[in-house]
Amino acid sequence: MLQNDSDCDKAKTIYNNTAVKSRYELLKSHTRDAQETGYGFKVISANGITTTQTEPLNPDTVSPDRMRILLQPSSFGYVHTHIEKAQPKLAVKIFSPADINTFLAYLHNAKQNNTSLGNIFGGLLAEEYNGSGTEFFIYQLQYNGDGTDLPPELTEEQKEEFRTEYIRKAQEMVTDDVAISHYNLQKLFFHFIKKINLKDCALFKIKNGIRKKITLDEDGDPKEETCA
Repeated sequence: MLQNDSDCDKAKTIYNNTAVKSRYELLKSHTRDAQETGYGFKVISANGITTTQTEPLNPDTVSPDRMRILLQPSSFGYVHTHIEKAQPKLAVKIFSPADINTFLAYLHNAKQNNTSLGNIFGGLLAEEYNGSGTEFFIYQLQYNGDGTDLPPELTEEQKEEFRTEYIRKAQEMVTDDVAISHYNLQKLFFHFIKKINLKDCALFKIKNGIRKKITLDEDGDPKEETCA
């Protein structure tokens, strides 16, 4: 059990933001759409009152597995689905290199506009079959650095290179048409977060309101610890 963990506290605050939580709920009805669905969030201040404004994110015109992000000076995060796939059964339900790059774009945007990098987050909602029915889970990515060593955003060549590797590695993890385990999904994520050289990040899995922080153990394997 994690005690007094600031990353866990931040994960709870982000998840419980009324605008964010409501969109997570709404995404549950879109995991079987033909294209990904997503929402971006920004802060609006007027007459001394600060609120969160939500904007739908448009699906990419080329790929159903991508979202088009429109950043504003006060943008601080986004949530989206990873959709179910019928044939072959290969739905990779963890942040892709493109998702990590989107998160990185949010960080650079916040740094450029002198807003808090600690508030930046990315969210991913997907579904899984638990043996008796469908359940939903969330992966949430946060940042706890100061922005001094942010890597540059990926070039188009890097995006394509990493996308190809991401698909190949995911395919290698599929056995007997069984969905990729969370353990392997998390290994895939940490592999690419290292290749992109994005440090000072915290990854969470949220299911049924329970938050679990995911880190690497001394052997470099993912481990989950439940937040207090």
